[in-house]
Amino acid sequence: MSTDSNKPRAESTATYSSGTRRNLFGMSLARLEDFTAEIGEKPFRGRQLFQWIYQKRLTDFEGMSNLNRPLRDRLARIAEIILPEIVKEQVDSEDNTRKFLVKLYDDEMVEMVLIPVGKRLALCMSSQVGCPIACGFCATGQIRYRRNLTPGEMLGQLMRGQDLAAATGVSTVVIMGMGEPLLNLPNVVEMIATAGSEMGIGFGARRFTISTVGLVRQIRQMTEMKLKASLALSLHAAIQKLREKLIPIAKANPLDKLIPACRQYAEQIGDRVTLEYLLISGITDTSECAKALAALSRQLPCKINLIAYNPIVDEKGKPFPSAKNFQPPTQTAIDRFREYLYPRCPAVTFRKAKGLNIAAACGQLVGKGKM
Repeated sequence: MSTDSNKPRAESTATYSSGTRRNLFGMSLARLEDFTAEIGEKPFRGRQLFQWIYQKRLTDFEGMSNLNRPLRDRLARIAEIILPEIVKEQVDSEDNTRKFLVKLYDDEMVEMVLIPVGKRLALCMSSQVGCPIACGFCATGQIRYRRNLTPGEMLGQLMRGQDLAAATGVSTVVIMGMGEPLLNLPNVVEMIATAGSEMGIGFGARRFTISTVGLVRQIRQMTEMKLKASLALSLHAAIQKLREKLIPIAKANPLDKLIPACRQYAEQIGDRVTLEYLLISGITDTSECAKALAALSRQLPCKINLIAYNPIVDEKGKPFPSAKNFQPPTQTAIDRFREYLYPRCPAVTFRKAKGLNIAAACGQLVGKGKM
């Protein structure tokens, strides 16, 4: 699969239906208005459907009381409201992280994770089936890329996650699961806009964080769109040559272009970019790497999130060949790296891995579906 960050994805606006009925779930307000116009109804019927689907969470046309009987009967014949299905749940007994296997409309599988953050819950959402970037330290990158997720497949993860979170609720969403979200940017943007509508879910853009390995052109597009979601850059190395060894697309998206693009986005949203930095023993946790990261952090408003490498294994429990030379850092190396950065950098945190016992930590998601 090509890793060309500028290559368009043909399925970016695809929707999935069963048989001859059209699935309305995942449609934006504008798309629902278009749909009702196509079947000879007034646009306000689209707005009514939007509220029933997202605000009142109804999946049966029969209960949509402000639609007349002939319209309800017709909708039942030609349309449906189907969300992605949760087919498996795993719970980490140590930290209560919950991982879910999600079946999509065509039986492909992705994973999403509910992560306890204090008294809140964050939802880690997937954006692609597999990932074309193929970073060696990431399990998702070792399985075959199949396709982008539709807006409805991502929105479905949010609504399923909210239901599963129950009274605690989902406070934030990180689009940090399977896939590179900026290679699915049109669908991600549409999903965020639909989620943010006060006529529907009312989950605003500022509650989303988009995590990317750093695609310059798409980050600039986000700035031009005036998107308000937070940005997390999976940096992992502040030295260009080392970053190219770790992340295949880094050569086409060099740091001297990537960091200015991130700075412009940070200025547009009025918030800092999170620099996600993976500590791999003897590779990215050296004093040279720490000095380079400290220097880079002064080029844009940012906060640094240090992450220890999480071992990745296949379905049989064997390490992926791509990661045979990767090992987690020692606690001494973590402390030394962090102590060098602070106070040289504005904000530095170390993210303790959650969900390790169920392979739900950073870089471990694979989706036990087709491969």
